[in-house]
Amino acid sequence: MAYSSSAQKKRSRALPILSALVLIVLLLPSFIVQPPTANAAGVGFWHTSGSQILDSQNQPVRITGINWFGLETPNYALHGLWARNYRDVLDQIKSLGFNTLRLPYSNQLFDASSTPNSVDAVQNPELQGLSGLQIMDKVIEYSGKIGLRILLDRHRPDSGGQSSLWYTSKYSEARWISDWEMLAARYQGNPTVIGADLHNEPHAPEACWGCGDTTRDWRLAAERAGNAILDVNPNWLIFVEGVSCFGVNGDVQPPVYGGTADCNWWGGNLQGAKDYPVRLNVPNRLVYAPHEYATSVASQSWFSDPTYPANMPAIWDKNWGYLHKQNIAPVMIGEFGSRLTAEVDQIWLTELMKYMGKGTGGIGFTYWSLNPNSGDTGGILSDDWTSVDTVKYNYLKDYLLPLDLAVPATATPTQDPNQPTAQPVSGLKVQYKAGEASATTSQVKPHIKLINGGTTAVNLSDLTVRYWYTTDGAAGQSTFCDYALITCAAVTTKFTSMATPADAANGYLEVGFTSAAGTLRSGGDTGDIQLRVVRSDWGALTQTNDYSFDATKTAYADWNRLTVYYKGSLIYGVEPTVAAVTVTPTATRTATAIATATRTATPATATATGIPATATRTPTPATATATGIPATATPTAVVPTSVGAGCQVTYSITNQWNTGFQADVTIKNTSTSAISGWTLAWSFANGQAVSNAWNATVTQTGASVSAKDGGWNGSIAPGGTASFGFQGSYSGSNAKPASFTLNGVACTQ
Repeated sequence: MAYSSSAQKKRSRALPILSALVLIVLLLPSFIVQPPTANAAGVGFWHTSGSQILDSQNQPVRITGINWFGLETPNYALHGLWARNYRDVLDQIKSLGFNTLRLPYSNQLFDASSTPNSVDAVQNPELQGLSGLQIMDKVIEYSGKIGLRILLDRHRPDSGGQSSLWYTSKYSEARWISDWEMLAARYQGNPTVIGADLHNEPHAPEACWGCGDTTRDWRLAAERAGNAILDVNPNWLIFVEGVSCFGVNGDVQPPVYGGTADCNWWGGNLQGAKDYPVRLNVPNRLVYAPHEYATSVASQSWFSDPTYPANMPAIWDKNWGYLHKQNIAPVMIGEFGSRLTAEVDQIWLTELMKYMGKGTGGIGFTYWSLNPNSGDTGGILSDDWTSVDTVKYNYLKDYLLPLDLAVPATATPTQDPNQPTAQPVSGLKVQYKAGEASATTSQVKPHIKLINGGTTAVNLSDLTVRYWYTTDGAAGQSTFCDYALITCAAVTTKFTSMATPADAANGYLEVGFTSAAGTLRSGGDTGDIQLRVVRSDWGALTQTNDYSFDATKTAYADWNRLTVYYKGSLIYGVEPTVAAVTVTPTATRTATAIATATRTATPATATATGIPATATRTPTPATATATGIPATATPTAVVPTSVGAGCQVTYSITNQWNTGFQADVTIKNTSTSAISGWTLAWSFANGQAVSNAWNATVTQTGASVSAKDGGWNGSIAPGGTASFGFQGSYSGSNAKPASFTLNGVACTQ
């Protein structure tokens, strides 16, 4: 193919925003699209084996996703938020059957001067005042709740346009890698984010593959960045795009210019990966991610070949298909799309989808794009940003595999999994492990997993699970879901006190499920559900006198001291024996009312953004009423108490990269009095700057920093602790603070 501008892809990503605004439809149209019925797996963190992506249970996963752009542009926010709420858009993506969202961004997004704009305050009030990175957090958080996966795509260094190399004079390679390390640390432990698409569309004449020049060889740069990311977050997949031209020894010049190179789309040529594969330090993490387009982007010689479209499979085989067919590595087409106005493009898309195949063993993809304002492809959404372009969608819908996180992909139910039978339920059980194994703790953390060993599917909303324990006093009990593979939005928790205490239990944590949890099919399990119980006064709880507690279960195992109920009837486990009550003529034993603190807001899900959740609830203990009805905790102003000489601070740097770091801070109350409300202060010695924090409100003026409690963690009992964390930047040294004060009083370290 001749090496010319027409043989390369360069397109305008977005039409003027003004024209998009003119096309907004104020009335919300209805869209009813039946999602595909085939399901992928997708549990936990993903890895690879040969040409297949696998989930944490080694079930095959196929990415069938879509691109939603905007964070890489001067808007520093996803496009369309001038017309719709971001959650509504994500819900629609899920309803259409896509399982992954490729999220482009630029490094300029993270600059302090990059302020998001064109985000409608009425449609998206919760995004007002946020940075572009915080908007990314929100999108990832909600995607995790509804079961979408996220692939982060470093689309360009600055917001102005695409670059052929991974660095520019303004945004260096060091900055490129440092930003990736920051993101890898930020979303560490969050399976919603599956990995990193390192750089979008490297291309000739600058970028080469296998030429050996470290300033131009994209393959070597991908190794440097990929390994740096995996040093921080070894669970991520690393997606590596191709270049545009490849010849002998990495030559980028085609024959017309005296070279040996064969050229394809920008990012679409992976011929060099055969002899020059990407080498990563963590095995089973590499995915190749070429791009593929049609004539609405640029006219290529193969589209006018007299054998078209019969010539296309050989072209795809040569450029990237061989990697999949020869079981070298997974292939995921990161971008492909067209306006489909020309018949040649319609044929191209039909043939490309057939080539990629159906089922979990097919080639993965993320379609370009959701946005209607992609200049040369348009989008799955029409110009009103709501209605679906069914012509385009119909080419894709039979190939989409929505994730089914509650079911292994190999399960073969004997009936429609969406129609559980009314027959008696059998074969259900619960597995348990102790998330906190200490004899005494301020936070009880049972982790559970429901398993369906029966032959029929069961609606999870018909099931409840009880964890039986002793409250160790009359303080109220607060219950939380910290993480659930099926999302905490689909899990309910509540505490119930027992009118008559049992052996080693005077109440129980009951776990239920909303209709959003779906069905638990035969052979399936819910995956990890991490629960938490605390006293409303954050006092100590003794676990060794709890019926359902077992410190030896550090890995999931069957445990019949947790009980499972189907529509209220016990179907698994053994309830604790109710303690005998001796009644005499002179005294009558009465039950003690256990007050329940009612949360004023739903606690955040721990894995939604990869950082610890901040539960927004009041620390004021509830008071039992005379009638025994659980009391409701009401917000009150908390006046910090004097600390005296009893505090200890542990400051730990848990992650550090080129110019960034993550720190965790733990405050221990070593006095004999409870602390109610706290502010921790310190000074940095090396110019460190805090960028974001969790579990506390952190402010900084110059070198001076203060961290105020989050409200819910403002009370620290004697001997108890409170923790928070933050991310920051530094240059040169990154020394720990020399001293800390809590409410104005010096603490030890």
